[in-house]
Amino acid sequence: MVKKTILVVGLAVAVIVIFAFVGLNYFSEKESFSVKPYSLQLGILLDGEATAVVKITNNEKTEQEFDVSLTNFENLAFIDEKKFSLASGDSKEVEIFFNNSEKGVDIYPGQLIVRTSLLEKKIPILLNVRDKNRIFTINQDGIPEHSNVYLGGKLGIKLSVFDIEGENTREVKAKYLIKNFKDELILSQEKALTIDGTYETDYVFDIPEDWAKGDYVFVVSIDYKEIKNTAGYLFTISDKQETFTDNTNFFILFILIFIVGVVILCFYFTKSRDDLLVQLKKQQNRELKRNLAFVRSSKIKLDKIKDGSEKTQKVRELKQIKNKIVGDIKKKQRVQVKELKKLKKRGRKNEINNKLKNWENQGYQMVEAENNMKDFSDDFVKKHVDTWKKKGFDTSYLK
Repeated sequence: MVKKTILVVGLAVAVIVIFAFVGLNYFSEKESFSVKPYSLQLGILLDGEATAVVKITNNEKTEQEFDVSLTNFENLAFIDEKKFSLASGDSKEVEIFFNNSEKGVDIYPGQLIVRTSLLEKKIPILLNVRDKNRIFTINQDGIPEHSNVYLGGKLGIKLSVFDIEGENTREVKAKYLIKNFKDELILSQEKALTIDGTYETDYVFDIPEDWAKGDYVFVVSIDYKEIKNTAGYLFTISDKQETFTDNTNFFILFILIFIVGVVILCFYFTKSRDDLLVQLKKQQNRELKRNLAFVRSSKIKLDKIKDGSEKTQKVRELKQIKNKIVGDIKKKQRVQVKELKKLKKRGRKNEINNKLKNWENQGYQMVEAENNMKDFSDDFVKKHVDTWKKKGFDTSYLK
């Protein structure tokens, strides 16, 4: 009972810690309003058009007035409805229309700014204007070990270039640029590449300490036969994330692991002792089956009695004997279980094992069958002795 209590308490504490941990990270106090998605990246062909949608939700308990605008997208994008109000809990989808009729092939960074009297949010937008005759497809993916980009840290990008026209070897010049979201050039490098159908490399460079925190775009531009091929990768320079050993989350995780460990140990010890109870029940079931099998074999012998009234009487007596045997065995087994549980509470495992052996031997002696069937018919019972000896049962008491 004590171990079960520890197990239940341990599980309850573990569940509480888990919910606290999840709540700390995912159910913190909501901001005044939310905007989804958190960033926009889209591409259009030269002289083409595109539409993007953002969803704005009012999380306040009162109505709010919203003002939305775009930066760095003059002659590239516009919004139909720039001012509107939202009641508490209401949402609105804002459409942004892009048209690059006055701009050439390039990566254009900008922002959607959403303001209320309580909060201002800036949603980064990357617009990639592509030439329909482009020769290369350029993909950029972040390198996981450099996912946290901070001042004094590193930016890591996996760059893949594919020749759309097939397995051709081309010598090209690639430009690597970094721009902020005011479209200011922060870094520029050039590199000669040999593209034999495909080209892949990991690009890692240091983030200087004197850069400002915020959103940036890493641009790859490849010019080949006067055709420009571009791709942009959005990244954010933020605070350095604390290492796990310094983070309060580590402490919570440590406590959680400790509690789970205690619960597992309690479960293990409880289970190991419950196995003894299972062992006893198996012994008891075997004992009951042996006694009932003996009674059934006796009933078969009754079928040879020709006198109907005598046979009926014997069958009735045997049924009563069977019920008495079962009742006596179950009564004894209840006492055994009660005694075993007492020994469990005291932690006397060796004594339990000795008891199990003694009880098993008693079960083989089939005392209940002896006590209840000796008056049924001594001659009749003795006829079964040889048969039951062959089955390995202790029948010495029947002689």
